[in-house]
Parts: sequence; C-alpha cells; structure tokens
Amino acid sequence: MSFRMKVEDLFRIGEKTVFTGTMETGEKAISNALCAIEIDGNRVEEIVIAGEVHTGKPYRDLWTASPVGLNREALGTHEVWLISA
Repeated sequence: MSFRMKVEDLFRIGEKTVFTGTMETGEKAISNALCAIEIDGNRVEEIVIAGEVHTGKPYRDLWTASPVGLNREALGTHEVWLISA
C-alpha cells in the first residue's frame, strides 16, 4: 500500500487523531498502514494508520490511535505530509 497525504487539518476524538487532506494514491481505501509524519521534509515520527473515514467530501480522512506529537497550529506554518513506509 503506497500513499502520500498533504495534511490540511487534524482533530482528535478521544484517543484517536484524524488527519484530513489531499491524497496521492491509487488505493481505494487505506487501513493498517505504517507511515511517517514529515514536517518541512523532515521525518519526525512513525505512526500506524488504522483506517479511513469516508465523509463524501473531496478530502480524505485517515485516523490513528498512535500517539501523535503534531498539533493543529503547526499546519498553518509548516508543510506536513503522511507518507506510507
């Protein structure tokens, strides 16, 4: 499974983090995938994407139960990507 997501937004629901953004992939659905968070081209941490939330909107949403050090404010000043490992 190969994908790259430009993270446009993120939010938390309980212990889960949901990433929203544009995705570069041929996959119809993403689940159980190890991926890296890159900030401004630097790999900062690895997480496991547990699944995709289907909202019917143009963006795609991926969620994780892994701890995530990234916060919403960073998205306004940095380029953030999720990249499959």
